[in-house]
Amino acid sequence: RLHTIGMANVSRHVSMLVLWTSLELSKLRHSNGSPLVQVYSEYLYRYPTSHNTTSTNTTDPASNGTLSVWDSVAAQADLFNVYQGSIASFNILRPDGQFVGHAEVEKLAAQRRISIRGGCFCNPGACQKYLNLTHEDVIDKAERGETCSIDRGIAVEKPTGAVRVSFGYESLWEDAQVLVNFVKDTFTDQEVTGPSFPV
Repeated sequence: RLHTIGMANVSRHVSMLVLWTSLELSKLRHSNGSPLVQVYSEYLYRYPTSHNTTSTNTTDPASNGTLSVWDSVAAQADLFNVYQGSIASFNILRPDGQFVGHAEVEKLAAQRRISIRGGCFCNPGACQKYLNLTHEDVIDKAERGETCSIDRGIAVEKPTGAVRVSFGYESLWEDAQVLVNFVKDTFTDQEVTGPSFPV
């Protein structure tokens, strides 16, 4: 089946799903206007104008509706694929700007039968870069025995990791929509009920 579809088409399909998910998550806000999600994406850092998909239309791309957002994603997919693969990484923020521990996000997602992963994903260098961890932070965490796999997902009042969602050739737009809706419905305006820490 993959031979029939072609790897180029698989790559483009996956890139569109990851980019759409990243853009939609980055637009989510609490009622006080503060961001709900911190998305980690080299592409979005390099090309911040890609956020300017101002239409809120999230029509299923399989329909005949107006698809300005999806068309914008399609136009960016090839360039996006240069910088990022099949994974979208992010952290959830409380209304006061504190992070939600990735372990808490994982557990709540599992209750909705959504499969995600939390931690540093065996990539400590990227973790240090995108979570703004200094060398001193890393050394301090190691000396304390705090790792990205600790249950709370926090260490030295900073995130020890992030949340990751992976897409493949059988992933659908509906799968991405389920994830975005889960984040929006579960965490919008959620006050601190578990471990959290300031940005």
